[in-house]
Amino acid sequence: MVLSINILSAMTYMLCLGHHNGMCKHELEAGHRLKMVKYVLTGATGGLGSKVFKHLIRLVKVSDVIVSPYHPAGATPDILDSGVEIRQGEFTKPETLDAAFLGGDKLLVVSCPSIACDEIRVKSHIAAINAAKHVGIKHVYYDSLLSVGESQAAVMQAHLDTKNHLKGCGLTCTVIREGIYSKSYPLYFGYWDPSRGREARVPYDDGGIAWVCRDNLGEGTSRLMITVRETYMLSL
Repeated sequence: MVLSINILSAMTYMLCLGHHNGMCKHELEAGHRLKMVKYVLTGATGGLGSKVFKHLIRLVKVSDVIVSPYHPAGATPDILDSGVEIRQGEFTKPETLDAAFLGGDKLLVVSCPSIACDEIRVKSHIAAINAAKHVGIKHVYYDSLLSVGESQAAVMQAHLDTKNHLKGCGLTCTVIREGIYSKSYPLYFGYWDPSRGREARVPYDDGGIAWVCRDNLGEGTSRLMITVRETYMLSL
């Protein structure tokens, strides 16, 4: 089963979750800890993954978290100081992934940061998903991008191919369609035509956009990982 979830606002998610379940934050966390779920995080040294890590270790015991970076030597001070278990797991070296994910219950697959070659990205994601199934991971969370339907945008194709693989992999999965980072707005200036005036519209002449900060996305994602059992469509 694959759930698709849009995250535009972590605060909206928390409010919806509390209202839906009739439970306060502390009750949710206490109930979770009794289950002794083991979490494996990939991409925890990156811009989004580091925020998920930051919030997840506030919600669960540090002993319940495994961080799997490409290169353990590159682990951030926050990771090293936290005392979590660190295991190397490199998507482009599938032989490293079984040992990295072994013993985990829930896995966060942060999408490969390169957008230069979709083939490499998809192969990397599939390697992580296949390893998760092989070692007995119970639930995979995939960090995707916010879009509507089967988007034709080039940046979405690797995400869609990964989602299609998740559908047929036999695992319970959640596709988290993260909102557009507010820090990414300079990327859109490449479409700005100075001859049309001094005003720069982002995105260019294509309606509004719900910008989000990575910290909000990290918090929303961490809370989804410990609580989600249904599909939530969230908005600001």
